[in-house]
Amino acid sequence: EVDHHDLAGSYPWPTPADHKYSRGVLGVVAGSDAYPGAAVLTCSAALHTGVGMLRYAGPQRATDQVLARCPEVVPGQGRAQASLLGPGTSGDDRARSQEMRELARRPEPCVLDAGALALVVERPAGSATVLTPHDGEFERLSGYAPGADRLAAAGALIAAMPEAKARPKVPDSMDAALASRACRVGLPVRAYSKPPRMPPTPSWAKVELA
Repeated sequence: EVDHHDLAGSYPWPTPADHKYSRGVLGVVAGSDAYPGAAVLTCSAALHTGVGMLRYAGPQRATDQVLARCPEVVPGQGRAQASLLGPGTSGDDRARSQEMRELARRPEPCVLDAGALALVVERPAGSATVLTPHDGEFERLSGYAPGADRLAAAGALIAAMPEAKARPKVPDSMDAALASRACRVGLPVRAYSKPPRMPPTPSWAKVELA
């Protein structure tokens, strides 16, 4: 079983010299008029990771709900060290879709979920990218269901990505025991570029099946 003790050694605890920029700024594009709650849940969860600052971009209804729940969120775009794109977004919002496309083309680490998953083809080669599809989204991306061996399915999807585009890879250093425990307790399966006990500045997980 994976618990807090497994992760405590990897957490980048703040020091007296840290500030919001040294702890990292995350840019989030999430939610829609139909699914404003996705923006609230995404921002709430992101803030619990200890990120130094969170910038949120979304429709006004979602922005209002995010700020009501998380007043520390800064609305609007700005400089960020990583992006999280797609939860609860709608393909009908062309302006938001173009905004996510432009952010996906930047070299900073990026999480792609839901409506932004297809933007993996826009990612610069070699950039740190995390995909978080549920089973149905995985099947739409790959053409097949992930099946019981989710780690193998993730590896097969990565191997099928063209080299000239974003092609993260499942490294040999994956902690198989941790992955097995995560499967048993229903946690997402991740492929790390380093074993899970990462230093304060980690190489981000490449693929995750939610």
